[in-house]
Amino acid sequence: MKIKHCCVSVLDVPEVLPFGFESEAEGGVRDLLDYNDHSDEVLSHFMSDLERELGEGVYTLGMDVVGDKFYRRFLFEKGGFAEVAVERPCAVVAHFISLERGHSFAEALSKVIGKYVKGEIGDLLIGDIQVSFQEESELSNYKLAELRKLRNV
Repeated sequence: MKIKHCCVSVLDVPEVLPFGFESEAEGGVRDLLDYNDHSDEVLSHFMSDLERELGEGVYTLGMDVVGDKFYRRFLFEKGGFAEVAVERPCAVVAHFISLERGHSFAEALSKVIGKYVKGEIGDLLIGDIQVSFQEESELSNYKLAELRKLRNV
């Protein structure tokens, strides 16, 4: 099995993306009731702007809680998906099978972030967008066994 994976990510360290929210729960898994409807509305506008910049449909897959973070997941019409951590500090992480798609997404994400976050802080956040690519010719049985062990931990 061949592996080709491009990952585009940005972590909102300065906490300036408008869809981020602070949970009022203390410790442990956050309560879904803490999730702010305003944050969801702003994220929806953000993803609609991203959809226009990409020139393809972006579909909501739903919300998930992993550890103590909320994630919204989105599917791209031409392939790939994104996870958005909506609890501060926010993060956007998108996955594709080609580096070209990753760079297109990074460019679109830069434009959309620039629309929502102005000035020097916006430029710094845009500069933190990372594009990485991994390609392996074959997934050996050994590697597959190691991945399964990690998954079951």
